[in-house]
Amino acid sequence: MNFKLFFLESEDKLLSPEETASLVSTIRAGDGRSKNKGSVSPESVRKPHILTRVQLSQIPTEVVDFLKQTTDPKRVAAYTSQKIDTPVFLTRRRNAEGYGVSDGGHRVLAAIARGDKDIPAIIPAENQPLRTEL
Repeated sequence: MNFKLFFLESEDKLLSPEETASLVSTIRAGDGRSKNKGSVSPESVRKPHILTRVQLSQIPTEVVDFLKQTTDPKRVAAYTSQKIDTPVFLTRRRNAEGYGVSDGGHRVLAAIARGDKDIPAIIPAENQPLRTEL
């Protein structure tokens, strides 16, 4: 018999939809510079999520290039000089490898500029790679 199990690292935290909404609201709250203006899309937090660290190499070059074209370079530079541990909001890309960035593009680019290997992230639990065990 086959079972599909979520693979969680020991430091990962499974978040309920309510915990996810609260955390994302806190991250976005009051940030007038954000295109989201602190709002949270109800559709994006209806399911469990995982608070984890994601390797920056899992964010494809085309996603990074898009972020470079659509973010404020001054804000990225300001974030680069700081170590910001606020999680970014990532989603698995459909029909493609790696993650897309739903929220936190400036933080992703700053982490890349600093040479960080990974970044704190909130990712949908259902989009986690699964492993099969007997």
